[in-house]
Amino acid sequence: MERYSSRRKLTAGQRDGILFLMALILVVLFYRNFPKKEVELNAPVLDDEMRCQIELLDNLRRERQMKSRVVIYPFNPTFLNDYRGYILGLPPVAVDRISAFRESGNWINSLEQFQMVTQLSDSVMERIAPYLELPEFLQNSGKPRQVVKETSLIGDLNTATQEDFIQIRGIGSVKSKQIKTFRERIGGFAHMHELYAIYGLDAELIKRIKSRFTLDQPRSVDLIRVNQASASDLATIPGIGYEVARSIWLERRKIGGFKNWSELRSIPEIGLREFALIEVYLSLE
Repeated sequence: MERYSSRRKLTAGQRDGILFLMALILVVLFYRNFPKKEVELNAPVLDDEMRCQIELLDNLRRERQMKSRVVIYPFNPTFLNDYRGYILGLPPVAVDRISAFRESGNWINSLEQFQMVTQLSDSVMERIAPYLELPEFLQNSGKPRQVVKETSLIGDLNTATQEDFIQIRGIGSVKSKQIKTFRERIGGFAHMHELYAIYGLDAELIKRIKSRFTLDQPRSVDLIRVNQASASDLATIPGIGYEVARSIWLERRKIGGFKNWSELRSIPEIGLREFALIEVYLSLE
């Protein structure tokens, strides 16, 4: 009788299938029992310059939002100042020309004269014309109005009272309080130029204050090295906003550092007002 083996031989395909199944089981068991490690994701580290740029962008965004909400009322073009020029989008040099024209004792008598002094284009004049309002007596006057000069001294700028400031023509209770509050906030004036940082004081009014007050004991100032300062450092100067500070910082990087004051003055965003403040707080060292 023919004997049969009790073991049944497996084909090559069956053996491969069994091996594959065992390998798959081992892989599943390995991953199920393998200890899971939590992956720690480190937040990106921002350097000082990157943080400064983010801060500048945030402040510029807020400034634009505030600017879009500002309501401009018609005003006498003779009294165009830095604030109105900024809101109307005028170049600082146009404001400087009006300031120089006004300080020489002249008044704007017509829109044509305003355009001639500021050298603005026809398209810009057409855009801002609704905001320029000439008083009737100036429209009908053929001669520029002369400004009466006051020369008698009142006292020291750092010790003057609100009543002292009110003696200046053009300064009332509101502006006198602004000057006193600003003086207290900065710890006393270091230079007459700091008056340019006070909102509402134009060049003509500041000129009157300078002619009637002295500054015998100015406060000391730690100068900021413009060639080493960050944009945030520059923005701490009273009256200098983030936009001007950023322009200074970008220009410095572009030219590799400022060598003289004329290079700073050539920046389009810096007018007479900004430059007067910069001279008080910055150093070229």
